[in-house]
Amino acid sequence: MKTIIVATDFSAISINAAYYAMDMAAAIKAQVLLMHAVSIPLMVAEAPMPAETFETMLDDANDELQKLQEKLNIYSNHKVPITRRAMLGTLLNEIEDIANDLDVFAIAMGIQGAGETNRVLFGSNTINMMRNMAYPIIIVPANASFKGIKNIGLACDLKDVTETIPVDVITNIVSLFNSSFHIFSVSKPDEADASILPESISLQNQFMKLQPKMHLVTNENIETGIFESAEKEKIDLLMIIPKEHGLIYSLFHRSISKAIVTHPHIPMLAIHGR
Repeated sequence: MKTIIVATDFSAISINAAYYAMDMAAAIKAQVLLMHAVSIPLMVAEAPMPAETFETMLDDANDELQKLQEKLNIYSNHKVPITRRAMLGTLLNEIEDIANDLDVFAIAMGIQGAGETNRVLFGSNTINMMRNMAYPIIIVPANASFKGIKNIGLACDLKDVTETIPVDVITNIVSLFNSSFHIFSVSKPDEADASILPESISLQNQFMKLQPKMHLVTNENIETGIFESAEKEKIDLLMIIPKEHGLIYSLFHRSISKAIVTHPHIPMLAIHGR
C-alpha cells in the first residue's frame, strides 16, 4: 500500500497538512504515517542531558502524535490506516531510515506566509528535504484543503528537458489521479528565445500519452507568473523540479514572494529530476 508520510511539529500549519494528506490518501487508497523528530539540542555536546530528559521528550511527542492520530481517525471515519512514529534526530535521516521499507508516495509538509511582510518562508527542514530527499514532497500552504486533483501543472524552465525531467514519475502521478496535465514554460521577457521551441516540442513528445496543455509564461517576476497562470487554469497541484542551478530551484533558495500568499490554495509537489 502506498504511504504518505506527514512530517509534523504539531503546529496548526503542519496539522492542516495532515488533514490534506488524509484526504489525498483516501483518494488514492494510501495509508498515512505521522512522523515527528525530536531535535537534540546543540548544548548536549558540551553538557550531556540525562537520558530521562530524552525519554520525557519522546513520551510527550508520542502523546501529541496519538492525539493527532485520534482526531484524524475520527475525521476519516477510520477509513484511512494511520500509524505514527516519534524519534530522536533529524527528520531527513529518520525518514530515509524507514522509507526503504515502505512504498512512499510522498512526504507532506506545511508552510505559512510570514504575516505583515507578505513573504513565505520555507523552513530549514523543507529546504533540506527538497534538496536531499529522493521522494516527492507535497508542500501544503496554510489555507489549502484537498478538493480532488483534477488539474496538475508542471512549472518548467525548458532547459535540458530530456536529461532532467522525470517523465515516468510525473506520468504515473498524473495517471493515478486521472488528471488533466498542464505544462507552464517559464521565463523572463528578456530571456525568452528561439531555443524554447525545440525544448517545448521535446517535452510535449515525452508526455504525449498525457496530452499536455502547454502554456508560455513570461513575467519579470517568475513566481507571480507561475501562480497567476496556475490560478487561471485552476491547477490543484503544481509540480516543480528543483534541479541544481535551475530557474525553479532558485525560487526556493530564497523566500518566495507574496505570490503564494495571494494564491494560498495551490499545493506544490517537489520532485527530483533524473
